[in-house]
Amino acid sequence: MRAALGLNDGYNSSAALMVDGTVVACAQEERFTRVKNQSGYPRLAVEYCLAAAGLDAGALETVVLGGLLGHYPEDPSRRPPLRPYSALQVAAKALEYRLPVTRAHQVLSGAFRRGFAFTNAAARRHAVTAHLELAPAKVMFAPHHEAHAAASLFFGLPAGATILTADGEGDHVSATVSRWTGSVFEPLAATGLHHSLGNVWAAATAYLRMKPHEHEHKLMGLAPYADATASGRAAARVAQLIGLDGGGLGFRSPYSTRMAMSFIEDRCREFRFDILAGGLQAHTEDLLRRWARNAVIRAGGAGTVGLGGGVFMNVKANQRIAELEEVDRVLPVPGCGDESLALGALAWWQVRAGRRVEELDTLALGPEYDEAAIRTDLEGTGLRVSKPRSLDAAVALLLSEGEVVARFDGRMEFGARALGQRSILGHPGRRELVAELNSQIKNRDFWMPFAPSILENEAARYIENPKALPAPHMMLTFDSTERGRAELAAAIHPADATTRPQLVPAATPYGRLIEAFRRRTGTAAVLNTSFNLHGEPIVCSPRDAVDTLLRSGLKHLAIGPYLVSKPADAEGAAPGARPRTATLGSS
Repeated sequence: MRAALGLNDGYNSSAALMVDGTVVACAQEERFTRVKNQSGYPRLAVEYCLAAAGLDAGALETVVLGGLLGHYPEDPSRRPPLRPYSALQVAAKALEYRLPVTRAHQVLSGAFRRGFAFTNAAARRHAVTAHLELAPAKVMFAPHHEAHAAASLFFGLPAGATILTADGEGDHVSATVSRWTGSVFEPLAATGLHHSLGNVWAAATAYLRMKPHEHEHKLMGLAPYADATASGRAAARVAQLIGLDGGGLGFRSPYSTRMAMSFIEDRCREFRFDILAGGLQAHTEDLLRRWARNAVIRAGGAGTVGLGGGVFMNVKANQRIAELEEVDRVLPVPGCGDESLALGALAWWQVRAGRRVEELDTLALGPEYDEAAIRTDLEGTGLRVSKPRSLDAAVALLLSEGEVVARFDGRMEFGARALGQRSILGHPGRRELVAELNSQIKNRDFWMPFAPSILENEAARYIENPKALPAPHMMLTFDSTERGRAELAAAIHPADATTRPQLVPAATPYGRLIEAFRRRTGTAAVLNTSFNLHGEPIVCSPRDAVDTLLRSGLKHLAIGPYLVSKPADAEGAAPGARPRTATLGSS
């Protein structure tokens, strides 16, 4: 038996276990600690992975950590000038863009400092060897962006494909272009850390008083509301900060993008918040389209493009890349932020050893709980618990009546998206559900859209997908059809009518639930949002699920074989109120 552990011990840390070439477990540390984007050595995720496979650490052939973190020294000759912006004196801020002093940012910074040292490989290796009692020689390090690229092999990347990676930075690199030959990644271009599109987004997020490295998606969701003409002016201003280099295969800024906050404060203050978001999104879409086109041509022509790194959580930009004539198919790595480095490190190790990387057929790689464990966590909660003959039919009935139902089923999914195992579901045609979900359950910003899970064989009714692109992981947006705009009104973006669907095979357990809903309503889709409260990780255990139910305006939970509901006298209570009566039975 050959067993290997892949780790991301940085931001949003994670662990993945491969046994005889197959990934058998993968999870993020945040799901166990209940701290959003938990950083540092993923001790609990490691212990889960080993327990899920029934292995002890002594069975591991190797542990591969994503990122060399400072192993490659920066070339000073490639650093752009750190000069001030107009009258703004920023010499004292030459090393970092300024971030607002908020408690959230202090906590985030503290997590980075406590979790790992950016340039101390010895400390990172020691964290592994001390926990698992392994020889230091068993610990390896995969280059950050090579791991981002390699992760795409788990999702069907064919030989000849072009790979783009882009993020804030890792190992002093912020973006790469490479070509997968079928046996190795052939590097074509790389962009240094001072020309980082990801850091421009982090700076803009901080400038708008949101959490950098976490709330960038809120700017993307806000962008379509802005006036297009005004956004165009803002895009032209942002283009002064970052664009393509002379060869068109990398990014270039006249200033270090570590000072992007200062540029935005000085040059973009005239733009209202939505217009700045619109301009940043418009420029990003244009920039990534041109970059991708140049990369595909350089790599040898039309074909598949793999996308890795946190910048490609921008699903609208992914759509624009997919629309290129030169692109047949796009394959964004699901959860393509640094959490995917755990998978990427394993794929990098396989490639390095000359072994084939087996494609993943599911992201349901996290913990699952049997009926006894679920029932134990339901005891004493005061919730009404029944065991319907057909749970799918019972949930479909509630959804058809306009109720919101949380779903907890099977193994927890990996990544940023809830894919039916840990989801909150609703009727996608009821626009009024958006306000209910935002006010009583999710507490999200009002402008953020929800997304649908659509039966794969019915997708043409709702989305424009002329290239028949796969979309199993909610990593692409599509324009909606006229029918989609009517039947999925609560699950499309109200400003531009795009939608970020999960296409679900009908033969899966989740697909059978959607089919039950289709038989009752005629709509082959449900609204799907992650099962969590705002600012918290997606639920992992039955206890997490019950706790979220009790602390929110949720009324119903489908968990294992059970349908759980709040008693009638608790349904009108404020979020956080606990039911007073207890019922545990079956029907």
